[in-house]
Amino acid sequence: FHALLGEVYDVGDDPGEAVGFVAGEAHHLAERAPGDVVDRLWRLRYQDTYRHTPDGWRIARRELHLASIENRAVRAWVPSAAAG
Repeated sequence: FHALLGEVYDVGDDPGEAVGFVAGEAHHLAERAPGDVVDRLWRLRYQDTYRHTPDGWRIARRELHLASIENRAVRAWVPSAAAG
């Protein structure tokens, strides 16, 4: 599960270019043992460069910056729901 928490965009150095910062959280559920499920939470920020192309705006460059990683116990988990 990924959640965007904030976005900031600005013009770039060249025409047809923009830069942006996107903050978010990424949750990764994993079963370490039967009944022992952990949510590995990444707090992150993407530092992006965008370019305008004939097909519209595209990400030209993306850097991932991790602020923290936290492991949380999961009290209830239905694996079939997590799989889709």
